[in-house]
Amino acid sequence: MKRIFKYGLVVVFFTLSVNGLPYINNKSSGSNLKTSYETKQQYFQKQVQRYWYISPDTSLLFADSALSMAKRKNKLRDLSYFNLLKGIAYYYQGKNALAITTFKKSLRYKQGGSGDKLTASTNNMLSLVYRNIGKYDSAIYYSKKALYIREHNTKDSNDIAGSCDNLSTIYNKTGEYDSAIIYSLKAAKIFEKLRNKRELAYTWGNLSNLYNATGNKKNSYRFLKMAYEILKQDGNEGDYAEILENLGGYFFDSGSLDSAMFYFKKASALYKKLERYDGYGDSKRAIGEIYLRLEENKKAEREFTEAYQQFKKSKRIVDLIETKVFLAEIELRKSNYSKAKQYLEDASSMEKNIHSNKLRLRILKEKEKLMEQWEKQ
Repeated sequence: MKRIFKYGLVVVFFTLSVNGLPYINNKSSGSNLKTSYETKQQYFQKQVQRYWYISPDTSLLFADSALSMAKRKNKLRDLSYFNLLKGIAYYYQGKNALAITTFKKSLRYKQGGSGDKLTASTNNMLSLVYRNIGKYDSAIYYSKKALYIREHNTKDSNDIAGSCDNLSTIYNKTGEYDSAIIYSLKAAKIFEKLRNKRELAYTWGNLSNLYNATGNKKNSYRFLKMAYEILKQDGNEGDYAEILENLGGYFFDSGSLDSAMFYFKKASALYKKLERYDGYGDSKRAIGEIYLRLEENKKAEREFTEAYQQFKKSKRIVDLIETKVFLAEIELRKSNYSKAKQYLEDASSMEKNIHSNKLRLRILKEKEKLMEQWEKQ
């Protein structure tokens, strides 16, 4: 069971730091007068960010208009800024390759001074995209670049904590739990100092998962309970769904399947109500894993198929691969060897694009099991 605690690590956290980068004109600081160019660029900035979530295509149109004006005026900072905003729109469309290309274009206009915050945010977004497509070496590289700028130049505590959160998530995905814990503890210390209870709760939730992965059940439960105590009073249904999901994961790992199913189903219903389909996919897959353990194959297949559709929409490659392996396991149980083989071949083909040793070994193990059973027939 892979427990997921998404607090503070999803793109919202990254875009919040970008929202902290208001459009800055290139006039001298001694003048308070806005030119027609600056007024229009401020308008485009608001529209780009307004449509990120609800209509990325519209967001792209406004970004292109701003970039066209900036290019005519040779405003390098604006070219960097609006390429960053455009890249985020591509991210929301699930167009990862275009997002990466656009973020790198933003960095080509890199400037010092007031550009440091912008450069750090762009590196952070690059890290997020590489993280989501499973290219973890690149994700670590860009996240550490962002963290260095934030620690040495901009010195914004919230941004520093955000970079630490991101690095913790990446190291968690690569199985380097000690490194992940170090960065999460560093983020928690910052949020505690800032009295930012919500982000502190998110980070405690991540630490719960990490300690669970290392077998430290005592610390795992302690941090999960601390996070829950804050979030149950917060009133945010999205946050509540995530803490329910993680409680489900804790009870699953502890072998209390009835309790795990209870929390995952509550989380799934909330995610669906809120139209949080990434979380909905995660919870449906978790329910599928419970049914798989209970050997209720038909129910497990139904849950995994629903999860797969959600992951496909958001192009979550790693999750797609893992879900295909689960579906292959079900077909193997039903002695549908050809279909199991097809699922594993599809998973193997997808893995070649991200080069994950962990996933490759898992697929090979399932293939070996398939061949052993097939040969006995």
